[in-house]
Amino acid sequence: HSAVCTLEGHESLGAAMTDPEHTPASNAQIVTSNPDTFRYWVMDQLFLMAGFWKPKNCFKLNITDMMQGTDAILHGDDPCPFLAMYLLQIPSLLVLDLIAGTTWLKIDFCIGKIVKEGGD
Repeated sequence: HSAVCTLEGHESLGAAMTDPEHTPASNAQIVTSNPDTFRYWVMDQLFLMAGFWKPKNCFKLNITDMMQGTDAILHGDDPCPFLAMYLLQIPSLLVLDLIAGTTWLKIDFCIGKIVKEGGD
């Protein structure tokens, strides 16, 4: 689920995700979202601002709002996922749909796919 980005940095996240025997010893070890964490997908917000699609069932942020949070996948210590998503994955999906002549509604940067009329 895309909300996993709000769990980033929790000391027990790795164990909670990978160790079937993991049992939190205290409330601090229970993996929950930090209420101060504010994540968004920068390209999604830029496309909304540019009017490529209507803000339906989503938040439309302004630049001031965006300055209060961070991109869900861009990190200074490892920009590769961000670059791969926006320079490889999404463009390749668009090219495949262009070749196939498939019509689409929008790009869902959160899950890295092209949204088509009637679903997949």
